[in-house]
Parts: sequence; C-alpha cells; structure tokens
Amino acid sequence: MEALPREQWLNASCTIPYETISFEQINNNLKTNYPQLLKDFPQFRLKIVKIKDYPNWQYAQNSELKYEEMISIQDDYDDSIPKGFPLDTNPIWRLHLINLKDKNSTRIRFYVSHSIADGRSVFLFLDLFIKLAVEQKISDLFQQAKNLPVLTAFKKKNILLKISEIILKCLNRRIN
Repeated sequence: MEALPREQWLNASCTIPYETISFEQINNNLKTNYPQLLKDFPQFRLKIVKIKDYPNWQYAQNSELKYEEMISIQDDYDDSIPKGFPLDTNPIWRLHLINLKDKNSTRIRFYVSHSIADGRSVFLFLDLFIKLAVEQKISDLFQQAKNLPVLTAFKKKNILLKISEIILKCLNRRIN
C-alpha cells in the first residue's frame, strides 16, 4: 500500500430537491438499504489495519459498520476541501446527509480514502448511494459488481502481507 494515497480522501456531492424526495425519506431509504449494500459490495467493508507494522486492508465486522457512524446527518454544509478522516477509524469511507432547509433540498456528500477509489470511482460510488437514496435501479455496472471479493487470501494470509514480506526479503538480500 502506498503511503500517500491512502491518507488522501476524495469526495463528491450532489443536491436533491425536496420536490424529488424529502430529506427524511432519503435517510430512511439509505438506512433500509444499508445492510444489503454491505452484503452486496464488500469494498464498503474495507478498513486499514497494521500487520507487522505494515498497513493492510481487512474486512470490517458488522459492529464496526454502524449506520449512524458511516452515514451521518450534518447540520450545515461546509464547501471547503475536506481534511478526511483518521485512518484508524473504520472503514475508509463516509457519507454525509445535509438538510438544506433554506434551499428546499438535501445535499449528499460521499468521502472515500484514495486507497480504494480514484477520481472516477468516487462519482460512481456517489451515484450508487444516490440510486439507493431515491429508490432507483442501480446501474448494470454495479449489478455486475455485486458480491465480487475485494481481498484475496494466500494460504489463509492476506496476499498483500505476503507480497510485502517477499519484497522485504528481496531488499534485505540486495542490501546485504
């Protein structure tokens, strides 16, 4: 895992007018669809942990994936560049719902660590959350991506850890 990208957070947002759907209904729809989202798309379960002093991805447990901690209601909308979230709080994405009463709309802002998303995929993930929020059919791209594993095991070990160990051995041989 590279040092810099995982510490960088990407975000994308959209505004949905009340005439389309109310703030309360968006929140209810997301809350209803949240358990299935975590089941269908394991990338939303990813967290970063240290194993032998190296950062690695692992799947978070259900107890680490509480709706209120991952999808939170915000009082106001800050349009400044976000600073991100600590990497030791899991998993490595967040969704904020902002009730813009003065504009009769709801703002949805999705944050994700650069370690699991790039500039294009942040908008794809946002689109997935919008579809769930307004109860529209998700795209064929996401239909095809359901239940695809994100992490691969290598003899019951995280394959990324195994690769890191091999690289370190090679570097040590080169130095000595």
